[in-house]
Amino acid sequence: MASCHCDPQKGEAISFGFQNKTAARRLPLAEKVRKMKKTVLASIAAIMMIACGDDSGNNTNSQNESSQAYKVPTIYELGTCSAQNNGQSILVESESAYYICSNNEWKRGSEADFDEYGNTSSSSLATFSSNSEDMTPPPCETCEYGSLTDDRDGQVYRTVKIGDQWWMAENLNYKTETGSACYENSDENCVKYGKLYTLDASLKACPKDWHLPTKEEFTILCRTAGGYDSAGKRLKSKNDWVYDGFGLDTFGFSALPAGAKGEDGFYQMGKRTWFRMQSESVATFEWGLDTCDLEGAPNSNAGGSIRCIKD
Repeated sequence: MASCHCDPQKGEAISFGFQNKTAARRLPLAEKVRKMKKTVLASIAAIMMIACGDDSGNNTNSQNESSQAYKVPTIYELGTCSAQNNGQSILVESESAYYICSNNEWKRGSEADFDEYGNTSSSSLATFSSNSEDMTPPPCETCEYGSLTDDRDGQVYRTVKIGDQWWMAENLNYKTETGSACYENSDENCVKYGKLYTLDASLKACPKDWHLPTKEEFTILCRTAGGYDSAGKRLKSKNDWVYDGFGLDTFGFSALPAGAKGEDGFYQMGKRTWFRMQSESVATFEWGLDTCDLEGAPNSNAGGSIRCIKD
């Protein structure tokens, strides 16, 4: 009696015996065995080919799915290229181009150099290294730079135009009659980080033709700098932040971790900065985050930094 095995992938019956029983009875036993082995081996080979074909398709799909490129806004969010992510492809949206990590360097190519999954198909790629701790972004091509002299005390501040807004590129260091202080009451800290102001003091602290920004004006700045999720990285300074929490300082805004003043003393220099706005809300930048947070609401008597904006 012929035996039968059903292929679970195809649902087809594959015969392991002989179809012509009369002829089979006339064959010597050894010949029967030989032919049966040949048939069985051929059937097994066919099954393995079918299975391998299906697995190959699955592997191809998995490979394509796993190799789909990530997306980042600019090359400065590519991160480190190392042996751990060698071969990874990332789409840089600002350039509409793919970059691939190869030999510890990010390499750029046109869309023609990559397939639909971001896999490289060409060796003619431009190189961009993002492994340097001192990675410096190119000058902001749309920015303008200047200076402001405060007629009240003669202090000079760097200024920068980001989008349509002119901002102070340093923290205000003007001493108001009340409500301003140096971190830990140190004049040296004031020279570097500026003073910390209560809400009432900050409303009248900016020099002529400049004012304390509104929340709407800070919102425009954060959107111009890439949005709430990444603006902090571009606006923070490249130094002074603890635990490698440095920024890119893409525009020259140079937000420093000036810390804050509370009712019980000073805290978080090196880790955080609050920028006062014309409300109890503050713009917060922190060492471990790339965000621009405009929802902080410390006590109005707490001390925060000031970046004046031009009228």
